[in-house]
Amino acid sequence: MVLGNYMGVSLALYQLVVYSDQSKFRLFKFVSELSLALFELYIYCFAAEILDDFHSRTRTSLYFSRWYACTRSTRRDIGMLLRRLRKPKHPNFYWGFIVINNPLFVGLLRLCYQVVNLMRLKGARE
Repeated sequence: MVLGNYMGVSLALYQLVVYSDQSKFRLFKFVSELSLALFELYIYCFAAEILDDFHSRTRTSLYFSRWYACTRSTRRDIGMLLRRLRKPKHPNFYWGFIVINNPLFVGLLRLCYQVVNLMRLKGARE
């Protein structure tokens, strides 16, 4: 999904930059395609940030809940939960190689811009 959005954003941005003498309808089509692909990618990254925020809120509220005054089995269970809640909880793909968060969104935007510039320079040389 993330790589598909990256390809969609790159191709729409390339068509906007290279083919600037288009009809208004075609220009509107490419601008809307670009904005919708960016919006979809941003919503996905924003949802991942919300997930991590709720994860940290759960950890904080559980830690300050006076769990140490409970029975031994409850303390053991809550201790296990606290150990599991230590790490941030961002969705990831390819065994943690791609972690969905806001820095990924910014990095993909930069990469799309670099790819478009490379394609534009290649087209200018030919």
